[in-house]
Amino acid sequence: MNDARAPDEARWSAWMLDAQSGDRRSYSKLLAELASVIHGYLQKRFWGDEFIEDCVQECLLAIHQARHTYDGDHAFRPWLFAIVRHRAIDMLRTRSTYRRALGRAAQEVSPDGAMPDPRDAGEVLAALDPNHRDALVLTKLLGLSTREAAQRLGISEGAMKVRVHRALAAAKKRLAAEPT
Repeated sequence: MNDARAPDEARWSAWMLDAQSGDRRSYSKLLAELASVIHGYLQKRFWGDEFIEDCVQECLLAIHQARHTYDGDHAFRPWLFAIVRHRAIDMLRTRSTYRRALGRAAQEVSPDGAMPDPRDAGEVLAALDPNHRDALVLTKLLGLSTREAAQRLGISEGAMKVRVHRALAAAKKRLAAEPT
């Protein structure tokens, strides 16, 4: 673990373990600090203050609902950011922000290099096989590495690379077939 992160890791873990034992003060401190950390994490990856604020609140709620699953024998940070990434993906899927965000992925799949209308990109992504769509969302929209995305989906890194490759090929084909 990075030495700069060690104090946060130890403090957050201790506060969560205290909170699991009913210590409301520790839990309040933990959530306040995590709100700031989550906000910074999301702000580097997304735009739109409203989306980010909503996502922070959803993440805090998800942490609250999953607090019993934290095991003090394991690092806190991976547990935390797994929840944050999953919640952000869920929100992207259910909000109009999802369609706007697809513009980034669409840049990679556009056959002529032109930026397609994000609504078209949303339709293209929605038409993909769910496995391919998840691979693109995780790697191209959320910026996870192929290793992180593979772990999230419970598949090998090689299988993830194949899914991303096939997803991009299918998206290119569909965009090329769209009338202009």
